[in-house]
Amino acid sequence: MKQSVFVPEKQAQAKALSLLLAQTVREYFKDTGHRAEFEKWYEQRYGKKYVWKRVSLEKREK
Repeated sequence: MKQSVFVPEKQAQAKALSLLLAQTVREYFKDTGHRAEFEKWYEQRYGKKYVWKRVSLEKREK
């Protein structure tokens, strides 16, 4: 397992923040308008359509 860049006292806070950020992003892209806006930006930026992929939330081994 990769060592954290955070001191042990802050690792729990960092993990909680990363989980909150992931949840916020997931909720944002549940909205079809937000997805459409992102897809339009992506196509303009990269010249190809974005392919949405399902993400599994399996627990990782420690």
